[in-house]
Amino acid sequence: MFRTIALSDDESALVSGSSDLTLRVWDLAAGVCRRTMTRPKRPKYVKKQHTVVGEAQDEGFVGITKVVISPDGKCVAFGGNGHLMVRTCGV
Repeated sequence: MFRTIALSDDESALVSGSSDLTLRVWDLAAGVCRRTMTRPKRPKYVKKQHTVVGEAQDEGFVGITKVVISPDGKCVAFGGNGHLMVRTCGV
C-alpha cells in the first residue's frame, strides 16, 4: 500500500513510498515502474566517533511515510518512524 508520493519538478516521474519499505520510481508518460528500491531492514546506529553501538529494530516500523525528490531529480530522501535516508537514483 502506498503511504506517500512525490512528483518530480518536471512532472515526468513520481516516487511512491510504501508500507512494505519500498520506493518505486514511476515513469508517468509510459505508465510503468522504472525502478524499485528497498530500505535496509536494520540501519546501524552510530556514535559521534563512528563506532557502531547497536542496530535499529523494525518492530513497529509502519513503512515509508514521507518522500521528497531533489530539484535536480538526482536524489530521493525518505523516512518513517524517525529514520531518514537519502538515495541517489536519477529520477
